[in-house]
Amino acid sequence: MRTVGWMLLLIMGGLFFCACGGPVDNDVDLTPYAGRFDVTEDWRLDAGTGCSSPPTDTVYNGVRIKIERNIFGAEFDDRWGDLAGGEIHEDTNFLASRGQVDDRIEFTGEYADEDNFSAIMRDVRQGCTRTFDLVGVRATP
Repeated sequence: MRTVGWMLLLIMGGLFFCACGGPVDNDVDLTPYAGRFDVTEDWRLDAGTGCSSPPTDTVYNGVRIKIERNIFGAEFDDRWGDLAGGEIHEDTNFLASRGQVDDRIEFTGEYADEDNFSAIMRDVRQGCTRTFDLVGVRATP
């Protein structure tokens, strides 16, 4: 009788674990969103008292987007460097960051399709958070 009780307990525990779930694999193949993109960056706003004069010119950059399952990484040619260990979701929203509380880069955005994304880049430094609008277009080979 004890064995039956333990068996029922194990089955109930297994059902509970399955119902609560664990890590969920992404059912959508997001790898077509990876690749090389040409990026335009425009200053949007500054917040804080320690900001220098805002940039006025559009900046052109390049980024290589890496996607494996739902892990998202971005390696910029200039300014932002490598942002690894981020996430991309089935609805094509993405985020990646690097750094600490008072010295970090935050990259968040969404794909319109496999060849275009729009994003916000936040450069967070002690006394100043600078925000840029980014638009990425797949680079032609």
